[in-house]
Amino acid sequence: MIEKKDNKGGFVEEWDVHDLVWFKGNYKNGERDGPCEEFDTIDELISKGNYKNGKKDGLWKLFDDELGGLVVKGNYKNNQLHGIYEEYVSGLLYRRDEYVMGEEEGSFEVYLPGTTELQIKGKTEDGIVTTEIDNT
Repeated sequence: MIEKKDNKGGFVEEWDVHDLVWFKGNYKNGERDGPCEEFDTIDELISKGNYKNGKKDGLWKLFDDELGGLVVKGNYKNNQLHGIYEEYVSGLLYRRDEYVMGEEEGSFEVYLPGTTELQIKGKTEDGIVTTEIDNT
């Protein structure tokens, strides 16, 4: 990896061995801090999010052009999923979950792939999952 400038502070671009940018973002005190973007080996955006003191913090999005663009959207706190987490298939919402500090906790929904039709909904509380199947 080659870095454009010292990673102790400020904006940085990091390259792989093929001279392609794989990371663009900010550093503060030697840690990733602030908004960033990560790229794959063919220079396509694969993730976009925010770091705070070297840990994921806030909204993160994962992309895959072959799978329809946005594939995952989730909130992080202190490097753990915290809040709403969503998975997409061909651009349509497939699953929505709630997390509390890395643990699935709260409501969730699962949709029939490729449609907007709700298939299963339920909740996780103290590690116990209860579900409802939509038979309409």
